[in-house]
Amino acid sequence: MNLLIAFVILLCLACSEIFVAEAATDLWIRILLVGLISISVPGLALFQTLVISKRLRNSPMLNKQREDLLKRLSICHSAVWLTASLAIIWAIRWQDVVRGNWEL
Repeated sequence: MNLLIAFVILLCLACSEIFVAEAATDLWIRILLVGLISISVPGLALFQTLVISKRLRNSPMLNKQREDLLKRLSICHSAVWLTASLAIIWAIRWQDVVRGNWEL
């Protein structure tokens, strides 16, 4: 997971350096979309965790099955986080807001 986070951070920095930043005309829409995506990631993780915990409580499982289920849950959490990060970089172009509008 830490390696994935480092990869996304490096990708964000590389994208902000490679692409020319231009001022975003739809600033508030982009800020709203980033906020919605940021809220949806832990919301989806909570939903997945609730479903898995209910499944673990209601059905008897072997330790190996539980471990496999929790590994898949961790992979799903990482995939959702990675997808949201890439959406913020490529679809919303957050680097335009930070560099073009805020001049940071």
